[in-house]
Amino acid sequence: MNLPISLLAAACFLLLHSSAQAQAPEPSTSAVRAYAIVVGNNAAGPGQETLRYAESDAHRVLDVLAQLGDYTKSQSELLLTPSPTELWNAFETVQGRLEEDRAAGRESVLFFYYSGHARSSAIDLGAQQISLVDLRARIESMPASLRVVVMDACQSGAISRVKGAKPAQDFSTNSIASLSMTGLAIMASSTGAELSQESDSLKGSYFTHHLVSGLRGAADANGDGAVSLREVYDYTYHTTLLTTAVSAVGKQHATLETDLRGKGDVALTRPSVATAKLKLPDAIGGAYTVSKKRSVVAEVNKPPGQSTIVALPAGRYSILVRASSSKLRRCSVKLVDEKTTVLDWGSCVKVAALAGVEKGDGGRVRTIGLQNQPLGPQWGFEIGLDVRGSSEDAYTDRLETFGYQRSKDFFGVQGHFQLKAYRRLGAYLSLGGSMGRLQAEEYRRRTDGASNYDLRWSTWHMSALARIQKDWFGDCLQVYAEASVGLSRAQSTLSEQEMDRNTSEIYWGAAVSGSIGVVLMPLSYLGLVAGVGYGVAPTLSNELGETNNGAGVVTNFGLRTTF
Repeated sequence: MNLPISLLAAACFLLLHSSAQAQAPEPSTSAVRAYAIVVGNNAAGPGQETLRYAESDAHRVLDVLAQLGDYTKSQSELLLTPSPTELWNAFETVQGRLEEDRAAGRESVLFFYYSGHARSSAIDLGAQQISLVDLRARIESMPASLRVVVMDACQSGAISRVKGAKPAQDFSTNSIASLSMTGLAIMASSTGAELSQESDSLKGSYFTHHLVSGLRGAADANGDGAVSLREVYDYTYHTTLLTTAVSAVGKQHATLETDLRGKGDVALTRPSVATAKLKLPDAIGGAYTVSKKRSVVAEVNKPPGQSTIVALPAGRYSILVRASSSKLRRCSVKLVDEKTTVLDWGSCVKVAALAGVEKGDGGRVRTIGLQNQPLGPQWGFEIGLDVRGSSEDAYTDRLETFGYQRSKDFFGVQGHFQLKAYRRLGAYLSLGGSMGRLQAEEYRRRTDGASNYDLRWSTWHMSALARIQKDWFGDCLQVYAEASVGLSRAQSTLSEQEMDRNTSEIYWGAAVSGSIGVVLMPLSYLGLVAGVGYGVAPTLSNELGETNNGAGVVTNFGLRTTF
C-alpha cells in the first residue's frame, strides 16, 4: 500500500534502568547534556512517491531545538536521506558521548526525530527499511537518563504498540536541568492505522509544523516561558486534528504513550530565552500563521484574552490572522534582537482564502485545505443623516433686513442624507468620495401691498475624501479622522405669488470639510457610524457679494457596510 507524506510521530521520553546493568554513579550537579539525532528522508521506496518536505522539516526541528532548547548543533547528528548503516552509525556516535556522561555522573537527554515514509511496521529509508521493533529497541538501549522520540511518518503510532506500554496514572515530566523520573513517553503524529499528511502551503507536514510552532511558544499554556511535553502534545494534537479535518485524506489523531514515574515538568524548549519575540494582541483570538520569505515558520491558535509570545529569529515576517470564519487579515512585523515586538492590529489589512495543495494516500498530490493570498483594498459604503443648524450669516442677515423671515425651522436644525464610498488602501488610509445635500432653506416676505415673495434654495456637494482610521479590538471599533474637498452647487428660486412668476438661478462654489468619528461594527459587514465635523461651502451669494455658507457644524449618524 502506498503511504504518502510526512508524518509526525512521536515524542518519546524514555528512562531505562536495567537490573542487569551495574549501578550508575550518583549524578553530579553539572548541567544535563542534551543530544539529538534528527533524520529527514524525502526518498521514495517501492510504490511510493518522493516527498517534498521531510528533509526541510528535519532542519526546522533541529533549528528550534538549538535556538530554544539545550541541544547544540555540535552535539547533534543531522541525517538527510541516510542508509540504515548511516543511521546506526549515528546512534553509535551518540552512544559513546552518553557513556562518557554516565561515567562522569552527568545526566543526559536523547532526542530522536524522523520524518519520511513509513509503513505500519517499519520506517523507509529509500529502498531499505528499519523495523519499528528494532528502532525502538535501539533507542531504549541508549544510556541516556531521558529519551525523546519524535517520528513524522504514516502510521507512526504503531511504534507505541511494539511493547504495549501502559500509560502511568500519574503522568508528569520534569525539567531538563533536574531529571527526577524514569519511564517512557511516546507521542506520534497519527495512529497506527492513519496516514499523515504534508502541505504545500505550509511547505512541511502538518504535525511537524504545529509541533515546531508549539515549541516556539504557542504551546506555553501556563505562560511560564517554557514548553513541556504535555503542553506541546496537547497543542499539537488539537491543531493537527483541526487542520486535517477538512482534508481529502482525513483526520490525523496524534497519540501519546506514557509510562513515567516521578514529579516535575520536562521543558523541551524555553522560548523565554530567545532574544527576539513576537507578542500577539491579547484581545484578538484566532489562528495566527507566521511566515518569512513565503515559508511558514509558526502557527498559533490563540483564544481571545490570552497573552501569547512566540520566539523567532530577528527579521521581517508576514502574519496571516483568521480572527473568525469571515475575518482574515494580513500583517507585517519586524522583529529585532533584545526586544519583544507587539503585533499592531491596526497595521493589518483584509485578505481572502483560496484552496491549497496537500498530499494524500500514496504520496499523490490533492487539492485540499486552505491557502491565503491578499485580497487587496477593502470597499466600504456609508449612508448617513447629517444634522446641522440652520444657517445664519451675512446673506441671511441681509434677507431679514429686507423683511424676509425663515419659514421652515424645526427647532433650528436640519437633517440631510449623505452617501460615501471609499476604498481602504492600507492599514490606516482610505480614499473615496461623498455626495449629498448640505442645506435647504426657505424665506418668505409678506407685505401689506400686492406682492409676497418666497425665496427657496438648496445646496448640494460632490467631494473627494481621505480618511485616516485606526482599528481597535479587531474590526469591532474604529476611530477615524476625515477630510473632503469638492464642488458645491446651489439653486435658488424666487417666487412672486401674486404674479405667479418664478425666477431660478444656479451658483457654483467649493466645499471643504473635516470631521472625526467612531464606527462600531457588531457584524463583519454592517456597523454604525457617529461623527462630528465642520464644513465651509460659500456658494450662494447676493449682488452685494455676501455669501451663504451651505455647511457649518454638523453631527452625523449612519450605517456602514463593507466587503
